[in-house]
Amino acid sequence: MKIPVIPIGYGDAAPLLAALEGATVPPSWRGALPFTYHFGPGPAKVHMKLQFNWETKPVLDVVATMKGSTEPDVWIVRGNHYDGWVNGADDPISGQSGLLEEARALGELAKQGWRPKRTLIYTAWDGEEPGLLGSTEWAETHAVDLTQHAALYVNSDESNRGFFNASGSYQLERLINDVAHEIPDPETNVSIWKREEAGRAAREGGGRAANGGARASAASGANKSDILPIGALGSGSDFATFIDHLGISSVNLGFGGEDRGGTYHSAYDTPWYIEHFGDKESIYGKAMADTAGTLVLRFANADVLPYDFRNLATTLNGYSGELKALVKQLQRDAATRQHNLDPGFYKLAADPEKHLEMPAPLSSPPDYDFSALDQAIAALQASAIRFNAAQASGAQLTLEKVSKINLDLVRAERKFLNPDGLPRRPWVEHVLYAPGWYTGYGVKTMPGVREAIEDGRYDEAKQQMVIVANAIQSEASYLDSITAELTAN
Repeated sequence: MKIPVIPIGYGDAAPLLAALEGATVPPSWRGALPFTYHFGPGPAKVHMKLQFNWETKPVLDVVATMKGSTEPDVWIVRGNHYDGWVNGADDPISGQSGLLEEARALGELAKQGWRPKRTLIYTAWDGEEPGLLGSTEWAETHAVDLTQHAALYVNSDESNRGFFNASGSYQLERLINDVAHEIPDPETNVSIWKREEAGRAAREGGGRAANGGARASAASGANKSDILPIGALGSGSDFATFIDHLGISSVNLGFGGEDRGGTYHSAYDTPWYIEHFGDKESIYGKAMADTAGTLVLRFANADVLPYDFRNLATTLNGYSGELKALVKQLQRDAATRQHNLDPGFYKLAADPEKHLEMPAPLSSPPDYDFSALDQAIAALQASAIRFNAAQASGAQLTLEKVSKINLDLVRAERKFLNPDGLPRRPWVEHVLYAPGWYTGYGVKTMPGVREAIEDGRYDEAKQQMVIVANAIQSEASYLDSITAELTAN
């Protein structure tokens, strides 16, 4: 089904919505206009005249490069878009200003003779709002070089007053947490990590199950773990091409939660609004620059690239558990539906004066064999532990050997790419993370398997599970080969 869609203002929407009849919509569907909301249809006929501007405009990315001193072939890419829907003071300039401050600070260090070990590429993307155009075209144009050299993409977008938030590749989770421990929250004087821990405790009451495959936030005020789980990446900003298409380890950073005021993507998204109602003194802009800049520098200057694949394996084990629970829930739903259909409960419960179509039976997924997937995850966990032990052994490595190991680590995330792409989405190649087919920005994890089960394509789910298990097993074997290089005499 293809339904034309166009955004309109509430002044145009009001007479259309008011003309609808039928059943009243649930409370969560209702807007704030002064009439009762109905599902429709209604007696009114509407004539609509639409006009579109199909002009072609140039999209101009700004890219600055600082070549690394010892490992110039390993790249860290840092990006934020600079185009806005209207004025764009919050989205995107609140994030872009932080990136510019990072770049300025790095320039000052360079004037004093400093150079990072690895190459830094700072980017200001254009054309994000109409479809991630600037970042996608740049990444596709330089896909071969990025595949060979890019170790990390660090993204931000709008960033406001409030709590620190991060989503990304899970081998970065430990590093992100370590950085968050170091950065002070500008209003409470505790670390941004500590404030986010408190915020999760208040918001979640001790943790809540994941929705749609995004990992649950297990850490809270009642859980003294030193890891606050990051989120998985879906879509909606310029990280999409890097993670979904090229398999580059990526992270999206920002602050928010205190001052959101309804100006998003509107003409009211102005500096005046932020100066009066938002991050008035730009103190969270500084925190954004400190956080992303510290992350970039830690990654640029570590002897061995600071991935921790144990966190990744732990997360994948959680995804496997979610898939098993999904299958069981759908089986229970199908059984319950049939249990109600057999004695005619739905027909008896319906209003006799209304002719309603009765619910149809639900398809029930089969019992899947998850053993290959779980064995691959266990293999990755064991490989990650061996890799960390080798790193911690203190073995003396030559610069040439370190460079070889780091270039190998750069390509570790690529093992999760399927060159055939996801079903019906060949451009999206990552088998662990993708924006959902129906969820827009929202992420689906192990999407080929999860969405096939949800949509009743049960044979396809089996095929996709094999692909995911093989990718994870390949990652484990690849990590073992790097560990062997670390420990070789």
